[in-house]
Amino acid sequence: MNKHITVLCADDSAAISAALALLVDDERDMRSVGTVAHTCEILPAIRKHRPAIAVIDLTMDGECPLPAIRQVTQECPETRAIVFSGYDDEPTIRKAMDAGAAGFVSKRAGLATLIGVIRDVAEGKPVVRSM
Repeated sequence: MNKHITVLCADDSAAISAALALLVDDERDMRSVGTVAHTCEILPAIRKHRPAIAVIDLTMDGECPLPAIRQVTQECPETRAIVFSGYDDEPTIRKAMDAGAAGFVSKRAGLATLIGVIRDVAEGKPVVRSM
């Protein structure tokens, strides 16, 4: 049996989270384990599902998820965070990576890029893809 890359999707847009989960489930080597819409739900969902990857938007419900990313890297080191954001300026990318994100993908980079970054980060490669 193949081992799937398990992915949790965190975005305050229910449509984006659902679309990301469907995109992940459409890949032969990936499986979505859930979606969350609020920053405060990220860590409990990761504790519950123990995904390999958490794809996290940077502007969730008006609250910055960087502290949650820091906490994930400390409490659940087997889960790697990928920031998926519409903000892709250098200071934003640096803040995300300094918080412990293993990857960063601009929402302008496209979904195929995100899928590739999920695979790379699951293999332990830190990746930044912006436009």
